[in-house]
Amino acid sequence: MVDGRVMAAGAAVALGLTFTWLRRRRAQRSPHHHQRHSVRLLPRGRPLPSKPGELSLVSYNILCERYATGRRFPYVFAQYLDPDYRWARLQAELEAFGADLIALQEVTVDRWMELKAFMASLGYTAVVQARAAATGSDFMLALFYRQGKLRLAWSKERSRVLLAALEVVEPGPAEGQVVWLANVHLEGSPYRPNDRISQLKHALQRLEGHIGSKDAAEAADVIICGDFNSLDQDSPCWLLRRGRLERNHTDACCPQVPTTKETIAHPFALHEAYESSGYRQPFTHKVAQDHAVLDFIWCSRHMPVAAVMRPLQQELREVVGKCYLPNRWHPSDHLPVGAVLKLSGCYGGEQAAQGAATAEAPAAADDAAADISSVGGGSSTGGSDGGSVR
Repeated sequence: MVDGRVMAAGAAVALGLTFTWLRRRRAQRSPHHHQRHSVRLLPRGRPLPSKPGELSLVSYNILCERYATGRRFPYVFAQYLDPDYRWARLQAELEAFGADLIALQEVTVDRWMELKAFMASLGYTAVVQARAAATGSDFMLALFYRQGKLRLAWSKERSRVLLAALEVVEPGPAEGQVVWLANVHLEGSPYRPNDRISQLKHALQRLEGHIGSKDAAEAADVIICGDFNSLDQDSPCWLLRRGRLERNHTDACCPQVPTTKETIAHPFALHEAYESSGYRQPFTHKVAQDHAVLDFIWCSRHMPVAAVMRPLQQELREVVGKCYLPNRWHPSDHLPVGAVLKLSGCYGGEQAAQGAATAEAPAAADDAAADISSVGGGSSTGGSDGGSVR
């Protein structure tokens, strides 16, 4: 009789713990589960400061020089499409960001060595998608990180994605912690939503595989940022927000094409920085009168958002609303997005270092630069990451 009571009590405790875990998981997965603390709104053009235990990040599609032409942008004054003019504006913007991490999309291959040297003068080290350049693409992905804050532990190139693990080396509460990041520039054709999901799915699988396990992936500090070429209700954001995408899911842009023929899922509980902050972006991409938010910063839900950057200067919002991108002030058809995130401290130190150590050793920045220079600056035909659509 006593044994039966003990067993019943034990079963009740186990059931209670199970329901508690399920409630927490449901709250993590819910898109309405926002942080309750206040989030600072930082003006564009000023540095993104980060304290020890925080990480500041900017993601920016800077517009490949091959596409900055009067034929593609007939409504933009020719002087604002001039490569030297745009390069000068871009340098000023990159210097003003002052972020710990800067993730760039559409980096022009022919401009890479100049960009790398400029960023080095600001104290940044680079990891670049050298394979895209080697296959003849005109543009590639690049990630710049501050030497005194971060160290590259691992990197991997995928189709339209650059993956990296970065260890915090700055003395403080987060020293030794590892941040896992995916810099993405998903397929640009509106008629190929399945390609966007395929690129994102394989990137998430690769991250999970190198982190080591589903439990470790749930606890890891993960950032997925870049140009998704998708709206916030489309499949890529749906997958990141919900953690799951059902088979035969379709997007409004192309309802006749299933984005996936099988149900896919990932273990990362993510939230979008701007969505969680409560700040609604006007747009991040503008071509003629068409505008939309296509650029996002997704991060682990246990990484609170301390601040977000206005993609558009407040004083220029009305002017840019009536004109176009690029323009006198903005060298790209995209606007940058930025945030300051608090590192969780849940996954770092020895366990993170072991996860990164099992991966292939990252190619040194000089090796990547040598790969690019050996291509002869790229080709106008485009490669796996190139082509007429962006």
